[in-house]
Amino acid sequence: MAIQISDPWVKAFGGMVMGGAGMPTPEPTKPSDMARMAPLDTALYMTIWNTGSQPDRLLQVKSDVAARIELHTVEKQGNDMVMRQVPSIEIPAGREVKLEAGSLHVMLFSLTRDLKTGDRVDLTLQFEKAGAATIQAQVRSTLMP
Repeated sequence: MAIQISDPWVKAFGGMVMGGAGMPTPEPTKPSDMARMAPLDTALYMTIWNTGSQPDRLLQVKSDVAARIELHTVEKQGNDMVMRQVPSIEIPAGREVKLEAGSLHVMLFSLTRDLKTGDRVDLTLQFEKAGAATIQAQVRSTLMP
């Protein structure tokens, strides 16, 4: 395979949502609390290296840890940075692409379980030419490098 993946990691998320002033709010304890909760979402980061002589594209990521997984980028629109979904991520021949905060990344929406620092997440990356690559990403605190 002409694709190599290094340092895949997912931001830890353990059943808390951000409340006012960025303070964590505990999980809801009654049905009325559920209505104001945001879905539990997080992001996947990694470096993808294409060692081949032809460009490739990351088309899709699958895992049972999230109800929906999308490829995203972040763009400047006026004074704001806006995240938007992209259909694929181009991996040029002989080059690496870093998926990182504030740039290209993978969003994991509506997590099916808590992701605690030190856990591992199994994911399958689907490339246009290289095919499927199964990886295991480490769950890290956002404070870790």
